[in-house]
Amino acid sequence: MRGATLVGLSVFFLERVTAYEMGIKTELFGRRLRLNLALFHSLLDDIQLFQRKPTVQGVPGTAYIQNAGEARIEGGELEATALLGRMRFAGYIGITRAAYTKLQPNVQDVTLDSKFLNTPDMTASVTADLPITVGLGDINFHADYSWRDDVSFEYVRPSLASQGAYGLLNAMLSLRFDRRNLELDLWAKNLIDRRYITRAFNNDYYISATPGDPRTYGVTLAYRLAAL
Repeated sequence: MRGATLVGLSVFFLERVTAYEMGIKTELFGRRLRLNLALFHSLLDDIQLFQRKPTVQGVPGTAYIQNAGEARIEGGELEATALLGRMRFAGYIGITRAAYTKLQPNVQDVTLDSKFLNTPDMTASVTADLPITVGLGDINFHADYSWRDDVSFEYVRPSLASQGAYGLLNAMLSLRFDRRNLELDLWAKNLIDRRYITRAFNNDYYISATPGDPRTYGVTLAYRLAAL
């Protein structure tokens, strides 16, 4: 973007990925339990990374983007949904293992031991819903909790441009009025007011970061038009 020399304006090409995935879906106990399992394996080639062109000793070279790496990403995901009386529970867990397998000489910052950016090793969530029918219509009590492992936003570790593991708790109370096409939602997000960042950038002089939403809550009233 700021290239001013032939090196800085060097051409680079698309990244390539070869992905394999297999899974199984099953329903048990009269469809009151559903399990979904998926496994994946991906091979990445021609990864776009910064390289430095060597210059005279003691003088840093020019940084430019090239197709300079290969990597492997593999893991699995398990989803489960269960009905216990009126209660509906859903859970999810995902595991990801990502690693660089080959790097060209003079790649900047990245090594074969570097973790992938913004790629948590594990994520998980659990959801609960309780529907109840009352005189006005249908009420649904909803709560969910999601968690993700720590992530880094730059290859150099340890770094302030990173986020430790954290979880978020949300809740919502919904009322759908009979025969009125109206729905009223009372909702709250990040109930425990967890402070976290969603991304960060280190430009050597300072680190800029984007914070996640703090505790928020509100009311939503929706009206659905009848189909013509």
